[in-house]
Amino acid sequence: MSNRKLIVAVLAILSVIDLVLLWSDGPVLSAPASPEYADTDMQRPTDVDTANPQSKTVRIRSPQSVIDELSAAGTVELISRRQVVLEVDGTISQVNVQVGDWVAADDLLIALDTAELERSVERAEVDLASTQADLVKLQQGSDPGEIVVAEANLAAAKENLLKVQSGAAPEEIAAAQAKIAAAQAKLNGLFGPPNSGEIDEAKADLQKAEIARKEAQREYDKIKWRNDIGMTPESAAMQKATVDYERALGKLNRINQPSSTASVQEAKSEVQRAVSDLDLLKNRPSASEVAEAQAKMQETEQKVIKLKAGPGGADLLSAQAKVQKAQLDLEEAQAKLGRAQVVAPIEGAVLEVNVTAGERGTVGKTVVTLADVRQLKLTVKVAEVDIPQISVGQEATIAIDAIRGRSFAGVVEQIDPINKADKDVVNYPVTIRLTDAALDGVRPGMNAVAAFPNQQVNDYRWLVPTTALRNFEGQTYVQLSRGETMTPTLVTPVETQGEWTVVQSEALQEGDEVLGEVASYVDQQQDITVSY
Repeated sequence: MSNRKLIVAVLAILSVIDLVLLWSDGPVLSAPASPEYADTDMQRPTDVDTANPQSKTVRIRSPQSVIDELSAAGTVELISRRQVVLEVDGTISQVNVQVGDWVAADDLLIALDTAELERSVERAEVDLASTQADLVKLQQGSDPGEIVVAEANLAAAKENLLKVQSGAAPEEIAAAQAKIAAAQAKLNGLFGPPNSGEIDEAKADLQKAEIARKEAQREYDKIKWRNDIGMTPESAAMQKATVDYERALGKLNRINQPSSTASVQEAKSEVQRAVSDLDLLKNRPSASEVAEAQAKMQETEQKVIKLKAGPGGADLLSAQAKVQKAQLDLEEAQAKLGRAQVVAPIEGAVLEVNVTAGERGTVGKTVVTLADVRQLKLTVKVAEVDIPQISVGQEATIAIDAIRGRSFAGVVEQIDPINKADKDVVNYPVTIRLTDAALDGVRPGMNAVAAFPNQQVNDYRWLVPTTALRNFEGQTYVQLSRGETMTPTLVTPVETQGEWTVVQSEALQEGDEVLGEVASYVDQQQDITVSY
């Protein structure tokens, strides 16, 4: 238990004892009983037993005169840290700071390689120029040359539709029938005997090739002893004659051999295709052919109409939207290029550097941590009985263990609304900002004590003995002693602290005494707790 609580408890006990002794000696105020006061143990507030030698007076005091200065310990901390993160991906090309450096706002901290980002800007510039050109072209209207081409395509589409609708021409039918006849003749030829004329021709070609080969052989034999025989004209002539002979022999063999199954099957397929083509010609036009030709004509017709009418509102809006998007893409690419230079957002000291040159950085990675070490705070824990004496904006005096003979000013900036200690000890964290312009030597982590001076509240509150209070018709009075007179004075009780009570009254003033008793005086109890 703290000294303050102990003294309060002792004073409370003494107060009870004092009340017992006081009332055992008889009331301080006495008067003849009357019917008006027959049902009360109170006396008229104007009646004073001046003849009673036991009547005592006690000097009233200001509550501030008995309140000790409140103090609490804590550790000096930085008010805030600022983490600097990458806003674009890239390779770290330059690290300009190290831990302990002091930087100004906008100083360069980290630089990224910009080659990739510069290419992104160039691509965005090309896209913007392209969309702007398309918009200008659209705004200028259609090119006369395009209209001429579109009209020509429309005329061709109409002619094709008429051709499809009219069906197959006689010459197309005749050509298809001739193709069938040729395919059938080829198939029939595969089943008949070899043509005698073709055989005689093939034999003649073979005999000529044999004679030429023998003649080339004789010329080759004359020089075959030479080392460069492979490079002579005789060698080349010998090779050509041999190839011609083999080709002629192969032709004769093919004529004499019967047709293969594959050749027959291929010829039959050719006949079937020719017959199918003829059937298609006879059944023209089909519904699908007519529909396809009509669709083609309508498409070219719409294109001509669109070109002649010029760009519509929707086309212009679409082109303008594309230009705006391209402009935004360019601005974004330029912004990313600018963010490749990572600068200090505030003035302060470098606490951490988390990257090295050559490392690959990603968006959101913390690269540097900064803090203004001149902006400091002290967080202390204040007990539950003392927290009513603290308020936001209240001034405090701070003493730091490591800096002797010097104190620093502070102001309360925050009082936590909940207890953050264990359940057996109720404390509330109070944050104090150090307000001195010069905080030389003060560093985060130093132990410090904050003292809160008494708040002078002039609201007509006074400490009076609890035994001095008398109730009459629902109101509370004290017998005020000034000189030789006793005057009943109306007061409003605020809080009782053992044998002393805080009251409020504009009639009381410094130096006044009231009728009552206490076992100890405020000068003897410098640890009384008074809330006001």
